Amino acid sequence: MNKNKSLGQTLKEIRLNYNLKERDVYETIMSRAHLYQIERNQQIPSWEIVISILQKFTMNLAEFEYINNDYELDSIQQIIKEFKGIKNSTNTEAIDILLENIDSVLKVEKNDFLIDLSLVAKASKIFQMEQNFINSRKIVEPVWKRLAKKDAWFYNDLLLITNMLYVFDDVTIQHISE
Repeated sequence: MNKNKSLGQTLKEIRLNYNLKERDVYETIMSRAHLYQIERNQQIPSWEIVISILQKFTMNLAEFEYINNDYELDSIQQIIKEFKGIKNSTNTEAIDILLENIDSVLKVEKNDFLIDLSLVAKASKIFQMEQNFINSRKIVEPVWKRLAKKDAWFYNDLLLITNMLYVFDDVTIQHISE
């Protein structure tokens, strides 16, 4: 989230944008004094309160984060958008740009998902250049080893898996489908 804009400021901005009075928001969720403190950054609300407020706005957390980030995607969401926008693994120039962007984000903050995404993109590029499944599989092997240990896969996990399915053997693909 944007460090210049606080959670309370964003909640107030949204409330005012919806033309809601303070009582319209706090009535069933918290006291007016509590809302006052939250909107003035004197108190951080609990997770339950944030979710309840967002439900009043009919807004999900992703949309809230987008607003809180001055109507821009955060760096990781921007990378995901860029990755999904490539559409074609033969576009190695776009993959190179993506890899540069991932590297620049990783210089600022370590992120395991971006490291994995980088490996998946590199494997895709290697496959396009060499048409060799074995070399691509070697690159994504650590990604798969980590994902294979999980009991459940989430959206970003599935994004990685679906973009490296081409390197798996039939037994692994069967395991994934199960």
